[in-house]
This record gives sequence, C-alpha cells and structure tokens, in this order.
Amino acid sequence: FRDLTLPPGTVLIGELGLGGQLRPVGQLELRLQEAARLGFRRAVVPSGSGLGALASGLDLALLEAANVTEALVLALGDEVRTDQN
Repeated sequence: FRDLTLPPGTVLIGELGLGGQLRPVGQLELRLQEAARLGFRRAVVPSGSGLGALASGLDLALLEAANVTEALVLALGDEVRTDQN
C-alpha cells in the first residue's frame, strides 16, 4: 500500500506467521543457492536460520529478521517505519 518495491537483487525467504513472525522454511540452503544463481545479492531470512553454515560459499549478504517489520526495514530501509502514536 506504500507503493514501494524491493531493491534489485534482494530476496526475502521464510514463512510468515499470523502474528507477523518469520519462520524458517525447509531446504533454506538450496533456496539460497538458487537465489544466488539467479543473481540475487542480498537475502533476508528468519532469525535462527544458522547463517554461519549457510553463508560459506554463497555470494549473498544474509540478513536475519524475526518478524515482517524487521524484514521490511532490512530490505527497504527506514522509510518503512511509521509512528504509531
């Protein structure tokens, strides 16, 4: 609804829970390898995905997010934040 698009080369991977939390998905390493092969350079993944093991050998910057707000801020920057007073 804000008419914002992801920066080129950015992919978000994970399952979105009803409360806005990001959950891990199966075969994350394979998904990241495919994203890198397709030309993506940044990936936002759920927190606790074991980035240390996943990052080795991938030409991707991996960023962790616990919820959809964190994921959007990592992907789009601070313009996503809103005052909720």
